[in-house]
Amino acid sequence: MQRMSVLIWMLALIQSAFAQPCQSIQNSSKTLTSKCVKIRSILVDACGNPEGENEIVLFETGKNPISMAFISVKWANASNKWLGLTQSAATATLVSDINATITGCGKLLEPSVFTIPANKKVYLFTSTNFIVGSNQFTNLSDTAYAIFQRAGNTAGHFANYSTPSGLRTTILSVLGNCSDTATYDKVKMVKQNGNVGAEDGGYVSFDSAGNPSYLNDGCSAPVDPLKVTAATLNGIEFCPGDSVLLKGIVSGGLCFVWRSATGRFSDTTSLLPTYYPDFSNPSLPELWLYSCNSSVKATVSYNIKSKQPVLAGKDTLLCSGSVLPLKMISGSGPVSWKVIGGKGIIQNPTSSATNYIPSASDTAAFLILRAYNGCSISEDTFKAVWIQKNKPDFQLSDTVICQNSDSVFLVPLNKGGIFKGLTLSSTPAHWPSVPGRYRIVYITSNKGCVDSSVKYLIVHSIPDPRFDFLPNDTVNIGETASTTPLPSGMFRHFWTADGNTITWPFASAQEGRFRILHSIEDATTGCSDTFSSILTVLAPEDFSMTNVFTPNNDGKNDVFNFRGTGITTSQLRVFNRWGEQLFESNDAKTGWNGKTMQGVNCPEGTYFWQMSYTLRSGRYGKHSGSVNLIR
Repeated sequence: MQRMSVLIWMLALIQSAFAQPCQSIQNSSKTLTSKCVKIRSILVDACGNPEGENEIVLFETGKNPISMAFISVKWANASNKWLGLTQSAATATLVSDINATITGCGKLLEPSVFTIPANKKVYLFTSTNFIVGSNQFTNLSDTAYAIFQRAGNTAGHFANYSTPSGLRTTILSVLGNCSDTATYDKVKMVKQNGNVGAEDGGYVSFDSAGNPSYLNDGCSAPVDPLKVTAATLNGIEFCPGDSVLLKGIVSGGLCFVWRSATGRFSDTTSLLPTYYPDFSNPSLPELWLYSCNSSVKATVSYNIKSKQPVLAGKDTLLCSGSVLPLKMISGSGPVSWKVIGGKGIIQNPTSSATNYIPSASDTAAFLILRAYNGCSISEDTFKAVWIQKNKPDFQLSDTVICQNSDSVFLVPLNKGGIFKGLTLSSTPAHWPSVPGRYRIVYITSNKGCVDSSVKYLIVHSIPDPRFDFLPNDTVNIGETASTTPLPSGMFRHFWTADGNTITWPFASAQEGRFRILHSIEDATTGCSDTFSSILTVLAPEDFSMTNVFTPNNDGKNDVFNFRGTGITTSQLRVFNRWGEQLFESNDAKTGWNGKTMQGVNCPEGTYFWQMSYTLRSGRYGKHSGSVNLIR
């Protein structure tokens, strides 16, 4: 336990940034023991033009001072060579101008005698031509060092967002000592709205393991924001009198302190204190982080255990043979189940949710639950009673019927039950309409305990008696008619025409409408059905025209018209020898009376006619000829 506490303390110290306990507001850096330098962030897509003179790398020194002369960088953009560092009146002016823009309590310093102290933050500017304000240091809240590469590289030292995916690596080296490598994927750079893409302000932050995070704060230098997290190290539930081990991680501030309305801390200025809650008036501990003009806090949540009553359930009625589910409804902690009065078994007696499997002889049993919630033991008992089921039974009047036949009567042998899923008459009776195998279930209930019995009804399909006439349902006298193919197999067919037995093909010697009845029977099941249709027998179609008519009003041959049978539509037109139309009729009953359209009698002579018609069969005809008019 002692060794683990030391490791946790070292981890918290490494993960925390520059903030120190509020008992001392000196801005001291954290101690790095693994490397002499560590790249923390790279401003990849800088604001300002040219971009290559406005980019920034933020890194940290380790436990030893570093001479600026020993520092070199291998840029991600290999076409940019390392030009070395410089420090002059011009760089001093740049630092002074940047400091003038800072509204926070931080500032930038240039190294003294070209040496960067140990355990410091360092901003490496890629050019002495950096534009003050292009990437603002406004919110800087701690002291850091500024160093400058000589001017000369105007192209970007890194790689802004672009596709396809590609890794870009920057290596910061200290001659004869150590180096650090920072690698990111250019396709993952983000805009200010957090979406992937190219936009000024995009930068990459690296954690202690070198894992990249892609961010964009606009035209701002990589300045640590205030960040604080806090949690417990020994769980989140405590009994009265327990102490709570806390762990805090801070970055970006000047100092930190623990606070609580009640309770006390072993040390309010340690990132790993012990907290002693006031269990009579509990409150949550808070870790506050301060900057020169702002603060943030993290609150640690925990639960105080108290004696909690355990609830296993209410007295329960079950059907005989039913498994009893066991569950701790309320309460917490390890549990144990016990049965009294029953001969069954509990599947897992130490589980908060399990089952009791009764024996065949069980009629009642008491189930006891004990729970230890870490602070106390609670117990609850409930009773289970198993109810015997009523065995249902019923009879069917038939077990095999034909489709659409009479109903099947269902006769219950045990009263008070229901037939599942069936709508029955008061008899009761069931009328199945679809062929198949029917599962009929009769259900009885005793205080909610349900049992059922099952019987099966077979409904055979009836054969299909439907047919159509061939070639159609209308024929002429003497023509034969037949039917479409009928079901084959073990079927018997019976045919009648107006009650008289017929065979196919069928022909009639007289005109009329005949009702053809087809009866079919399945020789295997005995199921049958009938179907009827009308066959129309017509006299043959006929057409003729006379060549003489005498419109003298003697009642004989006074009108010129066609003679025929089977004609459904017609058009008759009459012309004189000069082609003038004298008459037209679309009515088969209206012929030419020998007059013009104006009602003037036409003189004797030869006239010409045209006749078009449609026969009952659908055939179309057209004829023309001459007729002699004699008065």
